[in-house]
Amino acid sequence: MPPRRGIIGILNRNPLRPELMAEIPVAAATAADETRARALAAELRLPYEPVATLSGLGLIVRDGALELFDSRARGSHPMRVDFVSGKLRHRRLHGGGELLRKVLGRPDEAGYVLDAGAGLGADSFVMATLGYLVVALERSPIIHALLADGLARAGREPELEVVVARIKLVRADALEFLGAISDQQRPRVIHLDPMYPSRRKSALGRLDLRLVRAVVGDDPDANELLAVARQQAKKRVVVKRPLRAAPLGAVPASQIVGKSVRYDLYPA
Repeated sequence: MPPRRGIIGILNRNPLRPELMAEIPVAAATAADETRARALAAELRLPYEPVATLSGLGLIVRDGALELFDSRARGSHPMRVDFVSGKLRHRRLHGGGELLRKVLGRPDEAGYVLDAGAGLGADSFVMATLGYLVVALERSPIIHALLADGLARAGREPELEVVVARIKLVRADALEFLGAISDQQRPRVIHLDPMYPSRRKSALGRLDLRLVRAVVGDDPDANELLAVARQQAKKRVVVKRPLRAAPLGAVPASQIVGKSVRYDLYPA
């Protein structure tokens, strides 16, 4: 794992960037949530707005958790990062992550895995559940706030404390992060899961992914990131792709294919 001081230094050199900020308000579901909601709005430099007047996308503090909501979407419901229940709980209790284990190598090998675009954190969490040390990067301050909130709540669960401790969440652009780390801080494996441009409504996927896309858009620098990642990874770069999507950039050296996704492998 890179020295904590080095990561914090990179974090401090990565201020909030206007081009990464969706102009959405922060609201409180109840009076008890208002103090935290106002503090978060100030931290992210977003407007605070009463929940009753929200129109469109909004961040809502509800019962001590942070949610993303789009009031314009028919049948929409608030989305929060949840590592305690749901699909991730089932995977943790009943197994999962076999493909990740194949592409990442043994979790007891020296070094750490860099999840270079953590998003909602599902892959980072599965990696940590399997025993890997993970540095999870997220450049969108809004998605970072949602992920940090989910990890904080999960970390208060006794059975998840050790898993969450394996994840170091950093708000940083992956290109800037990789350009700033020293040779000693280079990750063993870099995991990329870029947002790719959708051509059909059906390609938008689940509601949570549609909400993420509404905040962060596409990843136009994904090809550049792959090139830099191949220079900085000690062992390999792993690119997660939809099963029938074209490779990102160069043709991969090998692939590991699952039922709905595949992993393209690029040697460092």
